[in-house]
Amino acid sequence: MAPASSETTPAVPRADQALDARTALLFSPKAPLAGATLTDHAAVWCCVPAGYDLDAPTLLVHFHGHDAFVTAMHSGGRVCARAPDWLSGSRLAAAVAKGARQGPTGPHYQLDALGPGPPSPLVLLPEVSSEDAAFGTPNHPFWARESLVGTLAVSTTLGDLVDDCLDRLTRLSPAGGAVSTPGTGSYLARGLVRTDVVRLFLSGHSGGGVPLFTACSNADMALIQPTSLWALDATYGHPAASVRTFCERWDAQGRLGMGPDDSRVVLVYNPDSGTQPGALAVRDDLEGGGPGGGGTRFTVEEIEHTGPGDLPAVEAALASFPIVLVKTHVAHDAIPQTFTPILLRRA
Repeated sequence: MAPASSETTPAVPRADQALDARTALLFSPKAPLAGATLTDHAAVWCCVPAGYDLDAPTLLVHFHGHDAFVTAMHSGGRVCARAPDWLSGSRLAAAVAKGARQGPTGPHYQLDALGPGPPSPLVLLPEVSSEDAAFGTPNHPFWARESLVGTLAVSTTLGDLVDDCLDRLTRLSPAGGAVSTPGTGSYLARGLVRTDVVRLFLSGHSGGGVPLFTACSNADMALIQPTSLWALDATYGHPAASVRTFCERWDAQGRLGMGPDDSRVVLVYNPDSGTQPGALAVRDDLEGGGPGGGGTRFTVEEIEHTGPGDLPAVEAALASFPIVLVKTHVAHDAIPQTFTPILLRRA
């Protein structure tokens, strides 16, 4: 989808908005940063793929990184980015400029073009950014980042968000407005809930690692439903304890593996992005038994991706090992659109 002119935000409160035949912008009170008023912190961009399998539904929940936002709108016959209401001043101007340059975040990362499957998951992209006036350097001042996780540390938040968004998609028409009968002429032809999801793909890019690692180690849904955890150049900070919690919980059930009901982990990092120390710390923690060495020791398969010629080996590793560490030289901002289709093919 070609970038369109970025628009500024209308007044709140919000109503769920159809964007096109497959994508919509929902406003969920269950979103991790949602407050009492449904502002753009409650926004969730979503995509329901053509031919979505309601009998074996899969779901991708993705957390974006710094200097991004999920809001979009239909304007002038196409979908364009819409700068959110939680930005102001020069930071709002920066968001408008970025939206005009690259278009909405979901389509920019090609999350509306993941099919054909299987799996071809329904995609939820909840807002996880907040305005930040001080973070960064003079040469790279960030205008938004994922320093707050909102309610994601609450065990039920992720599942409640999924339930609410799935329900809203049975009530919203792709033509715009509410349908008279849920499931009739709506994005979803029948109601689904979190427990219907046969596999959850939980991913985060860049600063989206902050909400990702919070969710993977706290959310009931990620620790009960079969889950593929994908960190896409997102291992800034100290994520090792969270990844260990995820692995230990699934291993204790005998379900950290490659079976259809098993969960697994992929960490992708570019050594030029500043994510290598965190990625290697996760590896060392898992292989070394955690702090003090007394915990479970896990095998981490490591592989390097230098270009298309390495794809067969990368895909073979993804199909064979439940914990894979991929070193890549793909540019930081191109990693989600490069690796998400690869990971889905080997899900």
